[in-house]
Amino acid sequence: MDDHKLSTKIALGLLPDWVNEILLKEKNNLIEEYCMYPDYYYDPHKYSRVQPFLFFLKVYHFIICQGSK
Repeated sequence: MDDHKLSTKIALGLLPDWVNEILLKEKNNLIEEYCMYPDYYYDPHKYSRVQPFLFFLKVYHFIICQGSK
């Protein structure tokens, strides 16, 4: 089993039962497909599978300068 899939399966197993009930219908997809989306972004053969779900935030970086006293 791929590392991403294994870690996702373990993480889901650690969640409370009530959360797993909510995720029940998507649990297999989370383990087999969705957890791989970050890697699919970099794979030209699989990028089209994740492209509809991508969004990018424009991030501004601020530099805080402390003046001399």
